[in-house]
Amino acid sequence: MKLYRNFTSQEEIDLEYNIALNVADRERWIEWYARESAKVRDELDCMLDVRFGPTVDETIDIFPARKPGAPGRNAGTGRETPSFCYRRPGPWE
Repeated sequence: MKLYRNFTSQEEIDLEYNIALNVADRERWIEWYARESAKVRDELDCMLDVRFGPTVDETIDIFPARKPGAPGRNAGTGRETPSFCYRRPGPWE
């Protein structure tokens, strides 16, 4: 029986999502990600660690659009409120 996609066990899923086993040059990518993320936080307006739930893991980063009138509307008010929200990766279980 399939548990998720073509996986039949939790062990298969855990192995697939284990970056240490699946990405040979992972340190290079981790460094790149950290460097680029810091650059974005420095260059753009942002609200970091905005809580959306009761636990410390339930936070997002919000990056409002710089250009007034950029596409995007608030469903409640109809006003233009474009933004990009980023939920940091964490345990996916």
